[in-house]
Amino acid sequence: MRSRFLVFILSFALVWSAAAQKPGRPQVDPSTVMQLGTNFSYYNRDHVRLSEDFTAYNEHNKKISKLQFLEALTSAKYLPLHLTSAPGSWAYKLYPFKGHYDKEVADITAQFAGYELDHYKCEGRKFPAFKFTDLNGNVYTNANTKGKILVLKSWFIRCQACNLEMPELNTVVDKYRNRKDILFVSIAFDSKASLIKFNKRKGFKYAIASVPETYIEQKLNTNMYPTHWIINRDGKIVKRTNEPDVMIEAVGRLAGI
Repeated sequence: MRSRFLVFILSFALVWSAAAQKPGRPQVDPSTVMQLGTNFSYYNRDHVRLSEDFTAYNEHNKKISKLQFLEALTSAKYLPLHLTSAPGSWAYKLYPFKGHYDKEVADITAQFAGYELDHYKCEGRKFPAFKFTDLNGNVYTNANTKGKILVLKSWFIRCQACNLEMPELNTVVDKYRNRKDILFVSIAFDSKASLIKFNKRKGFKYAIASVPETYIEQKLNTNMYPTHWIINRDGKIVKRTNEPDVMIEAVGRLAGI
């Protein structure tokens, strides 16, 4: 009797495991998404979150790594097809561009996949050497931020997207104001005098430091603004993203909230 029971349990586990590996259903009709740039824009806004940790499948429904998935997307041959998944999780399948489709959709997909691939490759790496001096004279370095969570933003004054997210970021700073182990620092390539004048009007609550544009674009290897880095207590990059909501979620996980 016991052996039969064990066989039943093992059989059930194998069936359950196989079902868990099977991709879910498409959330949208991919042919509609691929036909028009406007359709893709709405789809990208509502369904594409490639900065998240997600389950990835190739076009043959075989599970692949996130790295393999993003690399394939940069070829402009695939749409990231959003699949049904468990609440709080994400799943995508490589869906080939075929038939009648808007080539611009394929090109934009490849471009954004390239950005996300660059972000993903940063994860787990040590953050480059730095020494930032904010507008109040406070100095931040690799050494004196070790043991703390560093939330870093790169931006510049005339960047509209950078300005639009500041009220939301101020709310995040307020949320963690009693957490001395979490630092919010921003770096911009505008002059110190310009940043002081700007912040008297704007009231951005991150510490603000003026740095050379070459530091951001060559040392940190990005020319996308804004860009957010979440750096853990060991000085390693946990997440790099252009999306504030992705950054906020990552900080919450790291902070244990």
